[in-house]
Amino acid sequence: MRAFTLFEVLIVLGVFLAVAAFTLFMGIDSIARGSVTSERDMFVSLLLTQRTTSLVNRDALPHGVRIDANQFTLFDGASYAALPASYKTVARNAAVSVTGVTLPLDIIFTQLSATTTAVGPVTFEGAPASLSVDINSEGRVEW
Repeated sequence: MRAFTLFEVLIVLGVFLAVAAFTLFMGIDSIARGSVTSERDMFVSLLLTQRTTSLVNRDALPHGVRIDANQFTLFDGASYAALPASYKTVARNAAVSVTGVTLPLDIIFTQLSATTTAVGPVTFEGAPASLSVDINSEGRVEW
């Protein structure tokens, strides 16, 4: 009966460790990208909700989304005021930063047409990913 030599065992162990290290590296990278994607998708969902609400003229008011350093806020009216009870807030991921705009940023969709004056890209960044959402003056949201 033939046994494995110490050299053969060390080669197999080395290959196993290399595969494990590569898998761990890819897993961490995937989690970081997932955080940025999730934050961007949450923002797009909130924008589209408020845009649709403005198009159907709910409460005969414009509707908007405010981006702060630590939360998104859905609000009704022509401007963001001092957080009435009717506003809804969604916590942001602290590991994902917003660039390309000055915070706080209010994106307000006018009623019936959903046009907006807040245009341009809003970029979500977190190592190693960077994803943008572009909002044009007609209220179109592209990501």
